[in-house]
Amino acid sequence: MIVIRYYGTAADLVLAGVVTADMLAPGRRQRVDAEGHRFCQDSYYMVDVGRQPHRIHRVSRWKPAELVGRLPGALDAIAAHEELGAWLEAVANRLTTASSS
Repeated sequence: MIVIRYYGTAADLVLAGVVTADMLAPGRRQRVDAEGHRFCQDSYYMVDVGRQPHRIHRVSRWKPAELVGRLPGALDAIAAHEELGAWLEAVANRLTTASSS
């Protein structure tokens, strides 16, 4: 299973297709989407520059690897994660080579 985490207002997340409005309903206890895959969400308040409070939701979606591409932005996030991993490996190799010299 792959977990993709999203942050945003309820309207942003629903419009992006990340969640349905029912998934964000207060008091909802069943944390399974229509396809039977697990998700969790919590929320907190954030104040913008104009001192206006906004409720921000943090939603984690669990999907099997073969279905994760159905989530908005998931393929871009995975590509960025793999790119970061390759960069970190290259840095570690350079540090190892430099310390061996």
